[in-house]
Amino acid sequence: MPRAKLPYCDPDLMAPPELRRAVAAADVATVTRLLDDRPELVWADRLFLAVCRVPGYDGHGGEISREDAKEDARVDIAREFLRHGAHPSMRAKRKVTPLHGCARFDLPKVAELLLEAGGDPNATNVVRETPLYRAVNLGYHAVAEALLRHGGDPDIRNSKGQTPVDRAARHKRAELLSLLMAHSRA
Repeated sequence: MPRAKLPYCDPDLMAPPELRRAVAAADVATVTRLLDDRPELVWADRLFLAVCRVPGYDGHGGEISREDAKEDARVDIAREFLRHGAHPSMRAKRKVTPLHGCARFDLPKVAELLLEAGGDPNATNVVRETPLYRAVNLGYHAVAEALLRHGGDPDIRNSKGQTPVDRAARHKRAELLSLLMAHSRA
């Protein structure tokens, strides 16, 4: 059965600066108020992705402090986006989804919410990387576990022919490799 085509955010719809700042700061009350007034803004260009990033971090691995991540507030904001009609696997330019952001910024609680709402754990970006590939590549075990629990496939190859299993082996991440092998068909 062919996979469903995932919707894109609207590149012509720009969120007001106040909403962008509130999302970045994980200000739940302001985000809720602004989305209650204009629910269509959940489709604004790359705004849902901003919910799944941690300002001040480049998202290329390493420890992200829980204080900086403000993950509980980000869960509440993601819940507001979903309540106002956002698709949990909404794509932006380069086919990146909010789950890719969760994998990049080590946000397992946000990932769990998106997955429970029907987010696609196997969505691929323009270089065919899945959220699981990103989580494994960066060593984020809890995000990888959530993705695997919800059907993340460790055998999907990216555009270079590499799988999450390959990345775990290359980076000598024994715990992740063991977890992936338990879900692999290879």
